[in-house]
Amino acid sequence: MKLCPNCNTQNADVYTQCVGCGAVLPSAPPQPIYSGNPGYSGYVSPSQMEPVTSAIGWFGWYLLCSYLAIIGPIIMMNITKDPTAKNYAKLMLILQIICVVLGVVLALCFGFVMANSVSHSYYY
Repeated sequence: MKLCPNCNTQNADVYTQCVGCGAVLPSAPPQPIYSGNPGYSGYVSPSQMEPVTSAIGWFGWYLLCSYLAIIGPIIMMNITKDPTAKNYAKLMLILQIICVVLGVVLALCFGFVMANSVSHSYYY
């Protein structure tokens, strides 16, 4: 709140003139902007940084997850320290399990259809 020097009326900080007498109010000094930790100097040591996977590393993880279904993502989750790579491994594991389950269901359905069509066919 700003105090009018002319009539001592309290005014909101956003006002430039007093609501009581119309006198020009003094501007308040700018407030400092809080930017996180007051002791933060902007430097992050390499030991504090989260590990990042390189492009070649991503290609290797992709090959591992592609060619070793279900086992590859499990290996990746246990070896890497990069949280993004761990999330990728979890996604690949879930998608591969879904594909295996759908493949088994479709194979069973196709097998039953083929068994019924062979048993109902008449050979002359």
